[in-house]
Amino acid sequence: MDFFPIFLREKKYYRIFFWLRVDIIKIAIGIFEKTNILYGHGNFYYYKFTNFIYPHSHNALVESLLSYGVVGTLALLVVFLRYIYEIMRK
Repeated sequence: MDFFPIFLREKKYYRIFFWLRVDIIKIAIGIFEKTNILYGHGNFYYYKFTNFIYPHSHNALVESLLSYGVVGTLALLVVFLRYIYEIMRK
């Protein structure tokens, strides 16, 4: 059983989708550098900024930085790591 659909197993499609994703992430990083770095802009900012073309930035860290800024992303990271720590401790 293969994990990827048939069309993604072909190299020509894989390259297209990979570089499209890289371009989307580059756009998101550019937006982050030009906007409110500390506090972000709220949920779905990337979707609003791209005029509803791309629903998200295809990268959880970049999406979190855009939406919640450095402060919010660090807060989410602390909560997440604390949760993982509690799970691993048991």
